Amino acid sequence: MTFGAQNRSALNKGTYGSPLPPNVQTRFAPAAYTNCRPYVIAGTYNDFVVPANVYQIMVCVFGAGGSGGASTQYSGQYARGGDGGGYAQGIIDVVPGQTLPTITIGAGGAARISTTGAGNSGGTSSFGTLLSATGGGGGSISNSTSPGSPGTGTASSTLRQAYTATGGYGGYSSNDGTAPRGTGGGGAGSIYGNGGNGGPAGSTTGTGSIEGTGGGGFGGSGGFVAGLSATATGGGGLKNGGIGVYGAGGGGSAGDGSGRSGGGPSGGSAANNVVTSGGQTITAQAGFSASGLSVASPYLLYWALCGGGGGGNSSGIVSSGGSGGFGGGGGGAYSSGDNAFGGSGGFGGGGGGVSTSNSVGYGGPGGFGGGGGGGQSSSSYPVGGPGGNGGGGGGAHRNSSGAPTASGKGGDGAVLLYYTEGY
Repeated sequence: MTFGAQNRSALNKGTYGSPLPPNVQTRFAPAAYTNCRPYVIAGTYNDFVVPANVYQIMVCVFGAGGSGGASTQYSGQYARGGDGGGYAQGIIDVVPGQTLPTITIGAGGAARISTTGAGNSGGTSSFGTLLSATGGGGGSISNSTSPGSPGTGTASSTLRQAYTATGGYGGYSSNDGTAPRGTGGGGAGSIYGNGGNGGPAGSTTGTGSIEGTGGGGFGGSGGFVAGLSATATGGGGLKNGGIGVYGAGGGGSAGDGSGRSGGGPSGGSAANNVVTSGGQTITAQAGFSASGLSVASPYLLYWALCGGGGGGNSSGIVSSGGSGGFGGGGGGAYSSGDNAFGGSGGFGGGGGGVSTSNSVGYGGPGGFGGGGGGGQSSSSYPVGGPGGNGGGGGGAHRNSSGAPTASGKGGDGAVLLYYTEGY
């Protein structure tokens, strides 16, 4: 991970009541963040003491995701996924030994289990009074064209590199005639911009079948193409998930999903992927691997996502979509006679959507920041995938009455603290 030269200019905003480091007259953004302290479970924390030789911390705040809606009989209504949480970030200046302000992690919206109804909203996450991100709304069950209510972020103007983003919408339709069933949850806002939408992306035409779509990721939406049938589509990553009548691949960091294949090569993008957001330029090198950016440190990989999307699958027996790499969405899965499992989204990727004719369909879980995949079943038990931290849960829809459904839980919010010694 490298930052652009413009970010190394002298910056002195947001002193947070603390003096400058010894013998230093100005502050600079670090060339790289080598440590991360994640808070990813709902609750209130006041336990972080600034380590020795640390004088500034990048704080990233994610609101919680809303849960998906659940419906058991198709009658002009549909269950849509929950909306993603908002995002806020900024750099605070600190001194070693200082206790940071109270950190609050919002709880994800509770799943709707065995009853028909709309999903529940996610809670707000915050870092003292300086940064706040609201939770996403719960998925509705109606043929309304309303897009939902994703979370938003608020950042104090006193902070350096202050930046906010909005969560993605759970899958919905702008055309009553399409009535999507069991759509994916929206992704969380992030440094990469607004969260991706659960499929469909809200701008639809025609009356094709839209069932069990993928969740949104960090920017990419669950697979959908206006006017075409879409069943068990891939989850979004940094790019959009794929569309397929029966199962499709997830979007990756290098490209959209395409048919059954995932998006982008699994080892990373074919060329460097440069993203400028929130005043920072991040260069994710192809097949990037460096000290501190290993699979064992996913919260540092957040700054350089390079993975591909998982492949889709379709069969008459058990069907499972492939898992997405870092920045990639999970593949969709369809089965005509047995259980189906949507692929898991990688870090920043949405889960794959799933559809079955006669058995249980499990929407894929979203990775960190990704929405859960939607679940749809014609005559059995659909289960929406849970959202990752900040991601909305997938909606669950059964075409006939008489059996339970279970929507996906919204992901809890998160606060990530990034720092490097010597600044």
